[in-house]
Amino acid sequence: MPVDPQVKKDLEGVVGADNVITDPGIIFTEIYDAWLQIIPGKPIKFPDYIVKPANEMEVAEVMKIANKYKIPVHPCTGYTYKLPLAGGILLQLTRMTRIHEVNVEEMYAVIDAGVTFNQFFRYTRARGLNVMIPYATFPPHVSIVANYLFKGIGSNIIPISDGNQEALMALEVVLPTGEIVHTGSWSQPNSSCKYTFDLGWGPQLTRIFVGALGTLGVVTKAAIKMWPAPKAVTTKILAHDDVEGMCRSMRELALNKIFPATTGGHWLLAVLHGPDRAPYWGFEHRKKLYELTDEDITKMREYYGFPGKGPHCYYCLAIAPHWVSEDEAKVTEKAFEEYLKKRPDVKVLDPEVGGGRFCRLELSVKADGALSGDPTQIRTRYVGWTPGLIWSFYGSIGWSTFAKMHEITWSVGRKCGLVPALHTLSINEGRAAHVRYMVPIERGDPKGLDSYAKFVGEVIPRVIKEAGFTPARCFGLGAQTVSSIVDPGFAELYRKIKRALDPNNIMSPALAFNLM
Repeated sequence: MPVDPQVKKDLEGVVGADNVITDPGIIFTEIYDAWLQIIPGKPIKFPDYIVKPANEMEVAEVMKIANKYKIPVHPCTGYTYKLPLAGGILLQLTRMTRIHEVNVEEMYAVIDAGVTFNQFFRYTRARGLNVMIPYATFPPHVSIVANYLFKGIGSNIIPISDGNQEALMALEVVLPTGEIVHTGSWSQPNSSCKYTFDLGWGPQLTRIFVGALGTLGVVTKAAIKMWPAPKAVTTKILAHDDVEGMCRSMRELALNKIFPATTGGHWLLAVLHGPDRAPYWGFEHRKKLYELTDEDITKMREYYGFPGKGPHCYYCLAIAPHWVSEDEAKVTEKAFEEYLKKRPDVKVLDPEVGGGRFCRLELSVKADGALSGDPTQIRTRYVGWTPGLIWSFYGSIGWSTFAKMHEITWSVGRKCGLVPALHTLSINEGRAAHVRYMVPIERGDPKGLDSYAKFVGEVIPRVIKEAGFTPARCFGLGAQTVSSIVDPGFAELYRKIKRALDPNNIMSPALAFNLM
């Protein structure tokens, strides 16, 4: 839609002229990220306005203007992750960066939606506060609140059983029609636990905004949990020849509390996360990534020092934090020795030798980064590198069909000439698994991008329908597939909530999840 001078004037009256952007060139530089280069077949659509409010009152006024003129609104923070799927207003919350309170006695913090992991870690470290929050294997400039609402998973040392959203205790939300509401005990202004207890009177409304992808309102503040740092951490690196063995280790070690946190994946993922990118594929001749044979991948595995069979080796990182005393580590070591007696198929890797060196870096992300509070430890290789890396899908699956899902993904990937690198974490105390795949792609290579398009076009519907994979984020092809099989009652309930909160359907209206 063309820029309306009156709309622009009204928006500037709320947030100031410097915080309303309509110049297409500036808009491009504001929202450009590397996803533009690797998503094939997607027309690039830009917002008509970028609006940067400073607080919840300004957000509320912007929403009232959007309703008046029936303009779509797409809320986001600094790291856009996905570009808007339609025009309208891109509501950037990057000015909302206040840390309102950090309470060490009751272990909570109240923060604005734009506060990043980097900012929070620096704030607490500068004050000598030995606290931790669930973090993500994303760049440090990611918004904490956005990651938690987006069902981010990455923390392996903090005792949460599902995802980072468990750290949310109460929210301040601007509804699509401009009203400001609070959830949990925060809804009772004089509550003595308004920041520390989500189960206030009435329904647990905090959770309807988790995973809603901005379709139900704009979260402007959150009360989040903090934890004290453990006294010590015991870690182990295990290797398996097949994915079944990895699943068994992750499930049993977590469920039996030997190592409450377990994560795993294909050996290639550890290399992709690794710091040594120079040899990369480990052999002299250069091939396009879609030209690699199983023999090439096997040579790569051997080059990087991973055990296994053929192109496969699956690692498991086992992590046990010790909260009371370092002596707890002795109990963990003894229990692990007994466990290994039952598992002759498991190899324990030395973190200083061969493939263990790459897994050690992964451990630094999962454990050391949280302990030190150092944002430079919280890192990932994401889109924008050469070769580019793209996360293909993201969600959960039961252990009983995990191998089926992986067999589908690997076989379809190899058919398309790609190498899908598995990454998984145990969730809900080991009862299920969170899964995602990283696929290396040469940026700017049309044939490689076409291969990736064919891969996701086949694999996402198949893993959902044939293996019972449950996407954590419903948009795009995953949403289309889920919406075809989801319980009609669930879909209708969502539609009723959406219509009640957003009668003009202005909040992220083009998201496929919104069309269920």
